[in-house]
Amino acid sequence: MRAQSRAGGFTILEVTLFLVITIGLFAIAYGAFQGQQQRTQFTQSVRDLEQKIQDVANDVATGYFPNTQDFKCVSNPLTGPTFTNATGGNTLGTNEECIFVGRVIHFGRNISGECEHPISDTSHCDEIDIYTLAGNRKKNSGALAQVDVESLAEAKPRVVRNPTAPLGPIDITDHYPTKYGIKITEVFRRGDITKAPMALGFIANFSGGSGLTVTGSYTTDIKRLAGVNLGTTQDNVISNIESNISTAPSGVAEGIIICMDGEYDNQVGAIIIGSNGSSLSTQSVFNDQAEAEGC
Repeated sequence: MRAQSRAGGFTILEVTLFLVITIGLFAIAYGAFQGQQQRTQFTQSVRDLEQKIQDVANDVATGYFPNTQDFKCVSNPLTGPTFTNATGGNTLGTNEECIFVGRVIHFGRNISGECEHPISDTSHCDEIDIYTLAGNRKKNSGALAQVDVESLAEAKPRVVRNPTAPLGPIDITDHYPTKYGIKITEVFRRGDITKAPMALGFIANFSGGSGLTVTGSYTTDIKRLAGVNLGTTQDNVISNIESNISTAPSGVAEGIIICMDGEYDNQVGAIIIGSNGSSLSTQSVFNDQAEAEGC
């Protein structure tokens, strides 16, 4: 008896198996693509933050004053400068009363509860604040006489900010959000087993007692401001800067470690400041290398 041949086409079972296999392969490929994309985004975000830090250091080294608002800096040799509204503003080299001193980076600004965690866990912060400092150009010397300041302490630096200025708030603080959801988790001095948190000040150098010139390039000190945690409020950060910047220790010979986590795939990265013995050098490392640095 002759066997019955099957008509052309596929059975429902065959079609179903084909679709299941195709969807499975697509899911695997998509997952691999997503993982690679997330790793690429994390790497790029860390390197972008590294570049931002370099930009801050270069701004101070070249004497660039980021004046984005119309205001006037008013010298006060006793308490440090104050800031009020003015038409036309004052850029470096034209302000007769004040000098640009430097900038301070606070890592992990407290926004929308990002840093509000249980005690000892202040991780998951995704923005940095960059404060600009100005100081007095002159100091009192004898009866009514004034001479150029010769040290950071004599300049009495203040953060360029006045939220109650009569014609509107003055605040040229730069708020920089990290990209692709990375979080800054720790900032500490390399080799410090306590991992004491800090902010970093890039400050024009007054070495030699000659003060600062009106224009031109400066050498730069890095100041380590202790007691500034991730998530410390803006008012407390400013108070710490203005009280302690003049006496804060300088130098990053050991290196400063900034640790970061990604949103996916246990990504870990670190930026090392002072990695090559130079205070202005930076380096990004990832995963095993970042963990070896304490992240």
